[in-house]
Amino acid sequence: MSWSPDSTRVTYEGENDRGRAAIYVAAADGSGARQISPDDDNNRLAPAWSPRGDLIAYRKDIGFNH
Repeated sequence: MSWSPDSTRVTYEGENDRGRAAIYVAAADGSGARQISPDDDNNRLAPAWSPRGDLIAYRKDIGFNH
């Protein structure tokens, strides 16, 4: 979970209604949550706001085969 620089919004990782990993943004009180990441099967982890609060970065765990 990561708070926006102005503390009015939060971004977090969760599972959508299809059971897939997703990143969400919501108001500070938890209302109005909406999915902002693509809807696929890859894990999306560690969302973080840019210093200006206009972008959100996250890591996509694609896995590796040895």
